[in-house]
Amino acid sequence: MHINSEPLSQQIERTYKSSNFRNYLLLILFLILINFMTFSAAIVPTNVVPIQAFFGIGPVLVGGIVAGYTIVLAVTTIIFGYLADKTERINLIILGGSIWAACAVFSFYSQTIGQFAFARIVAGVGIGSLTPVGFSMLCDIVPTGHRSKAFAVWTIATFMGAIAGALIGGDIFAQYMRTGIDYLWRDPFIFAGVAGFFMIAVLVLFPEPKRAAAEDLMKDLLSKEGLSYSYRIKRDDLKNIYTRKSNFWLIINFVDTIYPGLILLWIFSYLSASFNLAEGIMSPELLITLGIVALGFLIGTVIFSWLGDRLFKKGDLSARAKIAVYCAFLNIPFIAAGFIVPLSPTNFLWIALLLAIGLGIDQGIGPNWYATLIDVNIPENRGTMIATASFLDNIGRAIGQWAGGLLLTFYMTTQPAQPEFYALRAATWFLVLQIPFWIPVLKYVKGDIQEVNAILAARAKELEKLSQSLN
Repeated sequence: MHINSEPLSQQIERTYKSSNFRNYLLLILFLILINFMTFSAAIVPTNVVPIQAFFGIGPVLVGGIVAGYTIVLAVTTIIFGYLADKTERINLIILGGSIWAACAVFSFYSQTIGQFAFARIVAGVGIGSLTPVGFSMLCDIVPTGHRSKAFAVWTIATFMGAIAGALIGGDIFAQYMRTGIDYLWRDPFIFAGVAGFFMIAVLVLFPEPKRAAAEDLMKDLLSKEGLSYSYRIKRDDLKNIYTRKSNFWLIINFVDTIYPGLILLWIFSYLSASFNLAEGIMSPELLITLGIVALGFLIGTVIFSWLGDRLFKKGDLSARAKIAVYCAFLNIPFIAAGFIVPLSPTNFLWIALLLAIGLGIDQGIGPNWYATLIDVNIPENRGTMIATASFLDNIGRAIGQWAGGLLLTFYMTTQPAQPEFYALRAATWFLVLQIPFWIPVLKYVKGDIQEVNAILAARAKELEKLSQSLN
């Protein structure tokens, strides 16, 4: 790996004394902002039907709008990931958050499909910019041995926002089915946008954390006033980032996001048809199903992130990668079994349990995968690497969203009674496509982590000499 060599005199930067409380408060407030973003994003999938009615469009166009949003999000993530390694991240949060909040407000006022498509697609710029910035700061706040749990907290925060959006969106959909009023889906956007502007106004008061301040080899030195990690990404680093074997195999398996992208967009339509939500009532069976699946999701996130950190701290440097790989295989039979037969009020318990187990196991992937991706890259390259991984993941989700619209349209003709079920069942084959891409990951992770640790150890010695000279 290329090592930036800068004169030690350039490593003395104006900085502030580290404050764990302040840094964790910054992280919490940032997660609240992300929560509002995922809340608003969940409104569209739960209200596909009234949105179609309001604008007079079909399911393929709705899928296209969401896919366009996802693609813009992906491209923006790449740009802001590089900037996160290069410049002040708080400024990027203000810029990206403001764009998203403005688009949320504009979504509320949209009167044509063109206006709505513009608002939703440009909103991808906002959330796309904040993902790599947030991940970069998270790694400078949370110690190395707790990164899987930190990414689990991120996952849970975004999940809770999505659940809140789904429940409120579902209630709005139920009102539409009862009354025929097709514009109520717009209200959550104005709420989210105003709340977003408020959170940005609070976040602007915070300085950002020191880079690399949570690294085991750096944290004692960087807690001193006058010392900071001054390395920044350079263009020459990009070749080393993208030719690194661990990086390649960790990000090339973006095919594992195709099915999640599809299911998140169309699952509510499936649940609506299964529990007769068209009658305008949120049935107990539907709420129980959502509760069981959500509980499985949360339990899996907590257990597997804790296990990844525990084994890592015991000395198994590839433990997080192993858990991600095993979970990628083990979730397939449970999720596939959950779509053997259509969901209904008479069989919902065992199907919900299967899906809960499958999604719970699936949550062993995300936190441990992100933590591994951080472990195999030096601090000034992490934003770019996370951005690249997120870019490809979002491309996979966009493919899933678009493919879901095509499958649903196809099965509306061939299986008009249960088109959502057949579309989701057919799409489970996408889960099998991920298998060949996961296997090589374990071959390279340990060696790359050891190389990163060696680089950080050398830099720590340089900082220690600088500290002694200042004293």
